[in-house]
Amino acid sequence: MPAKYGLEGVKWLFAGSISIRNRNIISFTGSQSKDLIGYIFGGVGSLAFLVVLYLVWQLNGQQSEYPLVMRIKLLASLSFVLFMLSWIASSLLL
Repeated sequence: MPAKYGLEGVKWLFAGSISIRNRNIISFTGSQSKDLIGYIFGGVGSLAFLVVLYLVWQLNGQQSEYPLVMRIKLLASLSFVLFMLSWIASSLLL
């Protein structure tokens, strides 16, 4: 049974759910209290988003791409965890 939205739908869902807007909100609020730290987090978060988005956009929906999909999933999850841990650490230390 074919998927309702297909591969393109999944790509657009990913792009929308992990949007640059969310990181901009975080970096803006961080810049209000920590100046440069907020902008650094916004830039690093946007860079990680663009790398993952590029990798997702290269997928063709083939079964042979499964290992790559799992690596992309791991990369996205780790970048989020590192982002949040560094945000917490900067809030506690600075």
